[in-house]
Amino acid sequence: MRTLYKMLKGTVLYHLPLEDTIVQLKGNLQLYNPGDEGFLIAPFNKEEEQYIILPEEEQIIPLSRLSTEQALDLHYNEPFQNHCNSLEEYTDYINKGIDTIALGRLKKVVLSRCEWIKLPSKFNVLSYFKDLCITYPDAFTYLISVPVFGTWIGASPEVLLNVQQNIVHTMALAGTRLQNNAEDTSFTEKEFNEQLLVKDYIKEILEKYCTDVSLVQGIRQAGKLEHIVTYFKALLKEDFSAIKLAFELHPTPAICGIPTREAMDFILNNEKYDRRLYSGFLGSIKQNNIALFVNLRCMELNQSNALLYAGGGIVNGSDPDKEWKETQNKMKTLKNVLPS
Repeated sequence: MRTLYKMLKGTVLYHLPLEDTIVQLKGNLQLYNPGDEGFLIAPFNKEEEQYIILPEEEQIIPLSRLSTEQALDLHYNEPFQNHCNSLEEYTDYINKGIDTIALGRLKKVVLSRCEWIKLPSKFNVLSYFKDLCITYPDAFTYLISVPVFGTWIGASPEVLLNVQQNIVHTMALAGTRLQNNAEDTSFTEKEFNEQLLVKDYIKEILEKYCTDVSLVQGIRQAGKLEHIVTYFKALLKEDFSAIKLAFELHPTPAICGIPTREAMDFILNNEKYDRRLYSGFLGSIKQNNIALFVNLRCMELNQSNALLYAGGGIVNGSDPDKEWKETQNKMKTLKNVLPS
């Protein structure tokens, strides 16, 4: 099966949080096999195939010196096939989720939507990528183009898993509010409950595969948004690999729901579009040194248009109007950096 993809090529540029350099990587795109090293691309639905770019060329470039005029081999999927929800349709979808939670079948489900926008006439994808890196220096910012998925760009605030040797870092990120918003001065009980479900899920998995699990709760700023966050640190057990831990964690209740299987089934049976890479994960894997991030605050590009993706966690007490506004605010993370 791997030989089918042997001649396909992929390109990725990425910026790790708070670094002043860009990694630019080109190489063969293949189906991921355990033991591969390179740049991993995993869709939201873990039943779908994961891919990896095996590096042939890799450069580390100072952000300030990144050329925005270089030629890139970009892959586009045209026309876009995904369905874009209207306010009324998304509201109905959320109400269905709330009703399912009230029946006790779910504790939480993350419901998402996509929105089509026209790109500015002078849009330059490398200039935009560079602007995202500068605007959101503490995010994982990337530009990826591969034949299977097309071209995607994003600035994610959420670590799925960071492992250096056997030291594990991850986070539970859930509950959203606008920063310094007079109408939204504090997190609500609903948002703390939403975050607690994610925290407990991650803690349970870490305690199964790690030792010395510690955690601290705080607030994570992401552009003009703030999230409740719990940071975790642990030691990976010697008989368990870091990449296996990543696949055990995904999908967390921050992007799917809980119970996981039931929430995934609800999403696949009710969302009217394919999330593809949105809320999947991606990043660098090198033996037990990995840096993987949840693919949030992202959009899929073609030559003149883009599809933006965003979602919200639905729990008991969710308000459909507020959830719609939350997705709008999340999409502004990328919209606000677009040139006029």
